[in-house]
Amino acid sequence: MEIHGTQGSISISMDTWYNAEGPVDIAIRDESMLGAEGLINGEVSPEISGNTHLIGAGPQHFVNVLRGEEEAMLTAEHACHVLDIMLAANRSVVEGRAIVLETSY
Repeated sequence: MEIHGTQGSISISMDTWYNAEGPVDIAIRDESMLGAEGLINGEVSPEISGNTHLIGAGPQHFVNVLRGEEEAMLTAEHACHVLDIMLAANRSVVEGRAIVLETSY
């Protein structure tokens, strides 16, 4: 998956899609002659929680929320924002232009 913005891009390969510790490639817009000074390949995110595997983290987090031990990481507000992003991405492709999101998170 690639996400492109006005100041750069992020690329996540299918090989690391479900790996919370998987690397991503980042391209930050720069004014150098080749425009390559802002390239960062294989960047690994710092660990956010004790759950480092995306698939395994979900069920344990769900149980912890039900027990009242953790706050839900994902909310209805977050889901609406994700849906807004998905619909705007599709509309952007169809219309060939950037779409301003209606939500924020």
